[in-house]
Amino acid sequence: MEVAGRAEARQAARADLLAAIDAWGQARRVQDWLSLVEKQVQDLPLADREQVLGRLRDAKSLVGGEDALVLLKQWKAPDERLRRRADGRGCRADLVPGFADARLRLVPRKL
Repeated sequence: MEVAGRAEARQAARADLLAAIDAWGQARRVQDWLSLVEKQVQDLPLADREQVLGRLRDAKSLVGGEDALVLLKQWKAPDERLRRRADGRGCRADLVPGFADARLRLVPRKL
């Protein structure tokens, strides 16, 4: 059971870490796109610029972003998962809290 538990914790930790990296990558692509739009909007006529800037603000508040350090701090390493389980604070369903099950989504940020 101990070997199986370690393997399961390692597999879950790896899946969560990869999901966090994917979420951060997606957030980075979104931020890059928004930055490009923000640069290009300067070339628009003033009336169009104001409209697009308003839409850009709405888009930023909708998609937000992910901070790589926050994602890493939230990630549970295999040993943390096993300790939580051994301390009685977790159960089998609790072994994979967060990332892989929830399929990280971008979290809106306040502007």
